[in-house]
Formats: sequence, C-alpha cells, structure tokens
Amino acid sequence: MKKVVILFALASFLLFPLTAADGDFDLDLDVGIDYQNVEGLTLVGVNLQPDISIGKFGFGLKGSLFFEIGADGGLLTFNSENWVPVFEPEDTLLDKVKTTAGIYLPIFRYARYGFKGDPLHARIGQLDGSSLGTGMFVNNYSNTLFLPNKPLVGAILDIDGRLFNFPYIGFEGMTGNLAEFDLMAGRLYTRPLAFVDFPVIRDIQIGASYAVDADPALYSEDPEDPEDPSFTPNPVMMYGADIILPLFDASLARLRLFGDYGIQPDPKGTEEDATGLRGGFDGHILGFLSYGANVLLPTNNYKPEYFNTSYDLYREDRYEADGMDSDNFFFNGSAGFNLLDNALIFDLNVSSEIENDSGTLNVTNPMMTAKFSLGEELFGFVYFDAFYRKQFSDSEMGVPEFIDSILSLDDNSEIRANVSVKYNIFVIDTGYVITFQEDGTMNAPDVTVGGKVKLL
Repeated sequence: MKKVVILFALASFLLFPLTAADGDFDLDLDVGIDYQNVEGLTLVGVNLQPDISIGKFGFGLKGSLFFEIGADGGLLTFNSENWVPVFEPEDTLLDKVKTTAGIYLPIFRYARYGFKGDPLHARIGQLDGSSLGTGMFVNNYSNTLFLPNKPLVGAILDIDGRLFNFPYIGFEGMTGNLAEFDLMAGRLYTRPLAFVDFPVIRDIQIGASYAVDADPALYSEDPEDPEDPSFTPNPVMMYGADIILPLFDASLARLRLFGDYGIQPDPKGTEEDATGLRGGFDGHILGFLSYGANVLLPTNNYKPEYFNTSYDLYREDRYEADGMDSDNFFFNGSAGFNLLDNALIFDLNVSSEIENDSGTLNVTNPMMTAKFSLGEELFGFVYFDAFYRKQFSDSEMGVPEFIDSILSLDDNSEIRANVSVKYNIFVIDTGYVITFQEDGTMNAPDVTVGGKVKLL
C-alpha cells in the first residue's frame, strides 16, 4: 500500500506541470476498494481508474490488484489470476493469443482520438451507443452489458477523406470484441458531388455496409458445461446500401434524410434472403433537442436493427426469433435532449412492428427504452444514470392500448440505475436492477454497493 501511495504522489508531481502548461490537459483519478469472497477465498482489491484527456486524445484505464487474506500463513498474498494467463496443454497459438488478450486488453477501458463525426475518430475499449451509418444494421450497440464481471474491448475507426483534402470517400468500421473479432461491421461511402459548391448537394453520401457476427454463440455457453454449448449457430451476416441527404447542418439545427436497402441471408440456409427497405430522418434543434424517425418495409422475415443495444445479452433470441411478416412494417422513433454539455441527458426510443388489419393499426412486439443521466458537473455531490426498458414479447395490441401501457409497470418492465454520492474526495457508488411481477408488484431489487476515492 505504501508503494501505491508513492506512485500516486509521483504521478501527481510529474503531471502537475502539464496541467499548468496546457489548458487542454485533464486528469481524473479514481481509487476503489473491492471486497470479495470467491470459493472460500477472501480477496481485497484495489482498483485504479484514471481518465486522461489531452487535446483530442483521451484515455481510460482500470487495473485491479487483488490480495488474499490469510493465504499461506501471510497477512496479504498477491493473487495473480487477473494478471497471469493460464493455458491448457491442447491450446493452439491462436488460443493462447486470445486468452492473453482477454486478460490484458480490458485494462484499457478506452483510448480515443477525436469524436464521432470528426474527420478522424478512433476508439479502443468500451463501446456505448455505437452506430454504423444510419443504423440499418448496427444501431446503438454496446459491449458494456457484462460489466463488471466481463469487460470487453472493442474498436471503432472512422476516416473521412476530408482529412486529406479529398472529400469524395470515407470509411466507418467497428468490432465489438478485439480478443475474438466476432461482431464486425464496416461502411464505405462516397460523396460523388463533392466538387459542387452548394452545401446540400456536395454533402450527399452513397454508402455500402457489411456486418457479420462470426460467433453468435460466444456468450451463450452452458455455464454447467462450457465445453458443450447448447446453441451451435452459423455465422450471421448482412449487407446493403444507403443514401444520406443532409438538408441542413449547422451548430443550432440539423436535418438529414436517409434511405437504406438491406439484405440478410438466412444463416440456417433454409429460407430465401430477407430484405428491408427503409426511409427516415433525424437531426437536432437548437443544438440540444434531438429527434428521429424511420419506417422499414420487410420481406422474407427481415429482422430490423439486428445489432442493437441489448444484442450481446440476447444473441440466441435474435438468432432463433422469427423475422417480420412481409405484410407489416417496422417503426422506430426517438427524441431527447442534452443540456449544459452532458450535465443533463434524456433519450427516448420507441420501436415496434405495425400490422395493418383492415385499416386498424396493431402494434406487435413493441419496445420502449428511456435513459436519463445527471452529470457530476450539475450538483457535484450526486450524479446518476437511469435506464427504463419495457419490451412486450409475442404480444399484439392497438396503438391506444400500447400508449396507455408504456408506463404501467409489470413483468415486461425493468429499471436500472447507477447512483453516485460524493463527499469531498470520497464517492459511494450504488447500482440497482428493479424488476416487477405481472400485477406490477416490485420484486426485491438487486443492489450493488461500492466506493472510491477521487484523488485528482
């Protein structure tokens, strides 16, 4: 522990001149204490979690040092399981590389350059709300759903030809897990009229996208027998084309129209290729009010927005589920706001398959998500993230009934929240997962409690 304190002091001493000399430098260093009892072993962990920002560069790290209490007759014995990979005799070189990467890559929570929309944006680590193009295939995907037990390291790379004064081409790419390269997607686009000196015309994009999950069963192994997965799927792939027309793009307001055509081959090889034709719009008003809506027409059991926010949790369900009926259409609408530079954020998304039954619109398998975040900068002593999700499985209802039932709490509802309370340099973190019974009675919440010290 004395060595840790010395390292903190040395780091502060070395970084202080940078802080004073460069106004773009920022360092946030958190220290957490973790207590666990695993298979009869009592473990005490020290978590170091610094966030560093230097200009367009940003870094987030997390390292955990665990010590066993009373092991081998000592007071504290270092536990090396989180740092030393263990190989099996039959492991190939590729298996060893994957095992090693799975241990060491998660130390980097993220490293980034720039932000989404910049001519050059790169990010390695945790991905939250990642989309490709207009979101036809990859829409708000997150690889953070297994935290803290299973941290994943993904990657994003966006390169716009404007970076090289050649605005005619660009590329977007991402993968959800660098250790496995299971979910991968890319979009290559062109601005064929970039030479025209008129904003709307010169910014028209025509793109082609490809997305694949090479191992849909990666997180679906039977915990009782990991060597015998109960789910043995084929790879899932899809590809398509899109066009984006930015009607207006300024700091205070933005509006773009888009259209997509997607193709989804049946991974089981028993059906014809499914297709989806989609059109919509999105943008923002006054720089902080966001909006968007789109409608998709399917054929042959098309599955819209396949790689979505909750994909990693429900890979098997997405794979096995029936697609949409060709007589129906899919609607997605969103709205939200972002105030005071991320100090207050709200996002609402509603999506559903819509069936036209002799002129009466019925909602099938609808889902609604709402996110609300209060940043640390607003009050200082308390900040939180809250998430509300309601998803109806295999249900059909009229539009008025759906609107009435959105906020009614039942077994289709789930609330997740992470609340932090800060006093001086001490922070108490609490996490809540709240579910409900069919009659709306709340089940006992799943609560986690942790703490940390914000040294810088």
